[in-house]
Amino acid sequence: MSLFLASFIFISLILVLYKLIFYPFFLSPLRHLPQGRGFWPIVGHAWILFQRPAGQPHLNMMKDVENDGVILTRGVFHTDRLIITSPAALADVLVHKSYDMEKPPWARAFLRKFLGDGLLMTEGDEHKHHRKQILPAFRFRHIKELYPVFWSKSIEFCEAVKSALKEDTSQVLEIGHYSTQVTLDIIGLAGLGRDIGSLRNSDDELIRNYEEILEPTTEKAVYFLLHLIMPPWLIGMLPWRLNERVRVTTANLKRICTDFVAQKKLKMKNESQESVDILSIMIRSNDFSDDNLVDQLLTFLAAGLVQNTTWSFAG
Repeated sequence: MSLFLASFIFISLILVLYKLIFYPFFLSPLRHLPQGRGFWPIVGHAWILFQRPAGQPHLNMMKDVENDGVILTRGVFHTDRLIITSPAALADVLVHKSYDMEKPPWARAFLRKFLGDGLLMTEGDEHKHHRKQILPAFRFRHIKELYPVFWSKSIEFCEAVKSALKEDTSQVLEIGHYSTQVTLDIIGLAGLGRDIGSLRNSDDELIRNYEEILEPTTEKAVYFLLHLIMPPWLIGMLPWRLNERVRVTTANLKRICTDFVAQKKLKMKNESQESVDILSIMIRSNDFSDDNLVDQLLTFLAAGLVQNTTWSFAG
């Protein structure tokens, strides 16, 4: 038993040293890239996820560190993390070589809670198939037909801001809140064929659930960070109120989107003119099951909203 314990401790020590020191600083193929400043032992650069405004530390790093499109940072336990800084590098990651750069399994497992198995979560041939079926909804001719939607909601957005400034024109508005609302309204009309009206009314159930998920808090940043270093099943077992809120809000969102799909199918049976929203096009293609339609809706709604929020996970 003594020999076993000694061997176990020795091997564990070697593994820890390899993971924390030998691999990241002497063996990693990325170790020669320009590195961001502000490294802390064990936590690496992960502490910048908690800085506000979100994204500002990354922007400062991009300006301060000379680079050729890529900056190396360290995550928790010194894992390699890259910041892409040039349009050419972004094009490689997002377009030219996108299928060579799959999302990490932990990230997919975490995001699947909120997005289901939509376009954002699939990889490889499955992603190619879904992308091919959805692509007609994003062709230029179809997008051009949606111009009136974009324009009318932009005007409504300006009126909402104007109304908020009516009493005190010198006050500072949190524009992210309004941009999130107008984005949700545009996605509602262009994607679902439904006017959610969040600029006029923030009491909608869909809006409340998304605002609860996307509201930037330190607790949610910790929740995300723990998913980097702990298995999801273990986090789910913790007596944490946020675990229950995540389960409730994600279940609500899935139920709401399921109702959207059912209502849209019923409406399409009686419509005299074909709708041009994305959901209608996907339903008419007959290539998506009801469950997959729900997952795609969750993806469209969340992807649009995350671009317009100061969500702490965005780091």
